[in-house]
Amino acid sequence: MGHLETSDLVGLEVQLMAYTNVYEDEKDARFYPPSILKRKVLAGHWGRKTGKGWYEYNPDGSRKKSLTSKLE
Repeated sequence: MGHLETSDLVGLEVQLMAYTNVYEDEKDARFYPPSILKRKVLAGHWGRKTGKGWYEYNPDGSRKKSLTSKLE
């Protein structure tokens, strides 16, 4: 499982909260939450629990096949 799949499993809103808390504590630009992550969370794309995150998921939690996955 790669970084993006792990992020979808944990939840993008959880990852955003973690980035935000660490940034507020440390004031280190490395931990400033990426804008794409903020946009996804605001759009309700929280990962597996909503069926969309970095990937799209079926109701059973399995990842939907994408066009690029057919090339692998």
